[in-house]
Amino acid sequence: MKKIFLLFLLPLILFSNVVFAEGMQPTHVSELLMIHHPSCHYCKAFMREVVPTYNQTKQGKALPLHIMDVSNPENLAWVKEQMKLRNIKGIRGTPTFIIISNGKEVGRVVGYAGKDWFFERLDKAVKRSVQQ
Repeated sequence: MKKIFLLFLLPLILFSNVVFAEGMQPTHVSELLMIHHPSCHYCKAFMREVVPTYNQTKQGKALPLHIMDVSNPENLAWVKEQMKLRNIKGIRGTPTFIIISNGKEVGRVVGYAGKDWFFERLDKAVKRSVQQ
């Protein structure tokens, strides 16, 4: 089982610019921050269905994906600090996808109900953020 997991994970690490944030702040001017918890069923589905090809999509090219595992105390502290500074709004559950521009939240998608659902909601959130 461990070998199968490594065979799946290794190409993601080597050939993808998806960043699994470990106590790390997002760094791009515009990006998509996924608030993730490893026990979340919907997060696991997103990781399986979207992450392997996200960077090849128009959305992935425009909004690099950073996955913030909030079971990591450093990441959770960072998220709480950003909420305190009002850079992002409160988080009620996982997954929460936050569109960040210049260090501030400009849009979000809450939840995950399939690949098509996600991309439709993300496109709508991007359009709303541009109209602000």
